[in-house]
Amino acid sequence: MSEWKSEIARRPFLAGLFALLGLSVVGGTVYEAAHILRRRYPPTAFDDLLDQIPDRDSAVKVGEWSLAHTNAFDVSGVAQILRKGIGKQSLPDVLGAEAAQGRLTEISGWLMPTTLTLLCELAAS
Repeated sequence: MSEWKSEIARRPFLAGLFALLGLSVVGGTVYEAAHILRRRYPPTAFDDLLDQIPDRDSAVKVGEWSLAHTNAFDVSGVAQILRKGIGKQSLPDVLGAEAAQGRLTEISGWLMPTTLTLLCELAAS
């Protein structure tokens, strides 16, 4: 029989392994809790667009005000414009580019990128 002994002692190795396992369980729980506990909205045909809005309730309020001061609003037309305009980019990138280009809309004294205004109107419709 050989007298070979492992370089790593068993108890510290197992303690480290269980600590790593515990941290991964806690991290996964915290990560998933944010998705589970977030506010749910009724499904719409425009969820691919509306899910990009972090606070849909506030967007609805802005959209309602904007729609009250707009003559006509074509929901499906606006959705097509938004899908084409946003494409595969992130919403913050699109809004930043619009602000840099000066494509802004005034709503009650606030200047907002046009895409954000249309998203708010779509949320309110």
